[in-house]
Amino acid sequence: MPKTAIELLIPDFQGIPEALRTVLQAGPDILGHNLETVPASTISGPAPTTAVPWSCSVLPGDRPGDPDQIGGHARLGESEEELLAVLQDLRAAGCAYVSLGQYLAPSLRHQPVVEFVPPERFDRLREAALELGFAHVESGPYVRSSYHADRYR
Repeated sequence: MPKTAIELLIPDFQGIPEALRTVLQAGPDILGHNLETVPASTISGPAPTTAVPWSCSVLPGDRPGDPDQIGGHARLGESEEELLAVLQDLRAAGCAYVSLGQYLAPSLRHQPVVEFVPPERFDRLREAALELGFAHVESGPYVRSSYHADRYR
């Protein structure tokens, strides 16, 4: 299957670059990582979220041949301004692809949904991300990290 692309969904490795290097040695085409939320909303609990600074520190950047994709989900009532700031941080870290989706609690033990984000807000965020220079953006209520990943390259 010569046209098969390999996507890996990774944790933030607690900001440890050696862990990322180990994964990159496998040569994935797309490196996926979920942010889950903005820095002000980072929480711990049954469904802990990722710290944005650690996430940006493990992104491989704009080196030729490096995979670069990251996903994020509107989760705890983040403002558009907070989401735009994270998008700017991701672009500055070298992220080229982003997916934005609605958090939906998988069980009653997980954080509850604070708001259901209207599709128009996802459209605005998509346009803003493209203006920031992302090569590809998937943005909508049901988008997940691998949503249309075949279109990312």
